[in-house]
Amino acid sequence: MRDFLDEYSGLWPAANNCKPWLILGKGPSFSEIHKLDLKAFNILSLNHVLRELPVDLAHVIDIEVIKDVADCLGRQAKYLVMPWCPHFKMQPSEKTLEDWLREIPELATLEQEGRLFYYDLTSAAIKKGRHEPVFARYFSSEAALELLGRAGVKKIRSLGLDGGTSYSSEFADLRGRNLFANGQLTFDQQFGRFPSIINRHHLDYGPLNQPVPIKVYVGGTESEFLPFKVLQHSISKHASMSTEVVQIWQSDRAQNMPQPLERANRPRTKFSFQRFLIPALNNYQGKAIYLDSDMLVFKDIFKLWKLDMADKDLLATAAAKGQESTRFAVMLLNCEKLDWKIEAIVEGLDSGRFSYEELMQDMPLARVGNYIAANWNSLDTYTKGVTSLLHFTNSSSQPWLSRDHRYEHVFMEMLFDCLESGSITLEEIKKEIDLGHVRPSLLLQIEEREDASFKLGERAVRLDRDFKPPYERIPVN
Repeated sequence: MRDFLDEYSGLWPAANNCKPWLILGKGPSFSEIHKLDLKAFNILSLNHVLRELPVDLAHVIDIEVIKDVADCLGRQAKYLVMPWCPHFKMQPSEKTLEDWLREIPELATLEQEGRLFYYDLTSAAIKKGRHEPVFARYFSSEAALELLGRAGVKKIRSLGLDGGTSYSSEFADLRGRNLFANGQLTFDQQFGRFPSIINRHHLDYGPLNQPVPIKVYVGGTESEFLPFKVLQHSISKHASMSTEVVQIWQSDRAQNMPQPLERANRPRTKFSFQRFLIPALNNYQGKAIYLDSDMLVFKDIFKLWKLDMADKDLLATAAAKGQESTRFAVMLLNCEKLDWKIEAIVEGLDSGRFSYEELMQDMPLARVGNYIAANWNSLDTYTKGVTSLLHFTNSSSQPWLSRDHRYEHVFMEMLFDCLESGSITLEEIKKEIDLGHVRPSLLLQIEEREDASFKLGERAVRLDRDFKPPYERIPVN
């Protein structure tokens, strides 16, 4: 019997240069399968999916599934890949594939025909191959994505990996005996390891019924390179599909924006108007997310990406009293419906059709839906496990500029993780300090791995004595 990772390149020598892989699960979106040209994909099925259509590669962890599909296995699956020690009754077992060949004739036939491959699971008591075992904590999709990533596949799409608690109607007969038979409460748990797999293998991955990648446009300035990099890392660290995070201020449009004639209508920061460039930057196509650079993300941003926009042009959080201008710091935009042009917006300010306050607080240029939960724009407050996005709104206390923010340790923990992953380098941070964009005591915190600057005492105070934060405020009067 052959190790899948040893044989992959021989089985599909042109797979990475030609067709993307499509992973099929049993979730509700599987019902869209009839709309697809399946010839455009190499198809990997999970568990019982292979009974519904022919597939290039069937992936099964639990031996009971093989028994369920035995009558169509040889006909529907070109190849089958399983753990060397398959699970039995949803639990790790010491019985190997060789043991099961003697009990299941259909498996033995696939082996004789050279169509059965194995890999090692971390949960197995017995290991056979030379490759590092594959980790699958909750569902087989984790192992399937990891296997394709290790095999060198880059472009992967999925259908039927929806999260939630239900199967597609094609698998109604399995609901009573298979649905959450492994003791889990929701299919959402399968996505927990997707971010690390995507990042480790640099995958282009996402559901087939969503635009890929998630496009995130970030407003800011050159002086916010460090918070941008930490934000970018925090997004990819938790995202269950591929992301592309764009610095708006580096675009030609952002660097050549017209300004209103009246000072009262001019942007309060250099990046206030950057959000209005997004539809044009996205070629007036698809969706996009807007964030400010002074944020951190702690949950899967795909939850924002997949929100139903209904008939709205953009989604934002509800306006908090006294914080109306911050509600549009987090937005999901339908770029196909937003014909924004910065020249026309500035002309609207100059002609008096709306004021700066009306533009930034009421967004008269779009049909707005307040459908984004408040924990996706948490203003200078943080609760572990609850906060989805932390927004450092006060520039005088932002933790890369000041030692006084209550949640400085939260930012520092993400910065340490960012450094460990290679998303930012120590040399880049030193450069930002030399440019005056970041407080000097930050380097001492990094060197001593200290998440709270007050523990550094007078040393930190001395380092920051001559530091003047680059507040980018533009005078109104």
